[in-house]
Amino acid sequence: MTETLWTVYFAGALITFFIMLIALALLGIADDEEERNISQYEPETDTLGDKLYIAFVAILAFMCGLLWFGIPLVLLGVLVFSLIKKKFPNLMGKMEDDEDENDNRQ
Repeated sequence: MTETLWTVYFAGALITFFIMLIALALLGIADDEEERNISQYEPETDTLGDKLYIAFVAILAFMCGLLWFGIPLVLLGVLVFSLIKKKFPNLMGKMEDDEDENDNRQ
């Protein structure tokens, strides 16, 4: 029984790791292409920012792989929180209304 649970956990971790790695890498590539389209010059290919982004992506993908079972719970919690906030705005102190009033005063 324990071996089956570890196998499922490990398989889910690997799948999550690779999905996050690919998604974040594609976001980085899209950002680079957008920067090339906007700017007139060709950016350097080997910058410190690229190395930091690669390290950040690897660490984030690894952490998501370790905590893959909790990510849907967090997303569900955010969804429930937003639904409660919309249905009962008094519970949150009408934060949205305060922001609107401050924008109108300026």
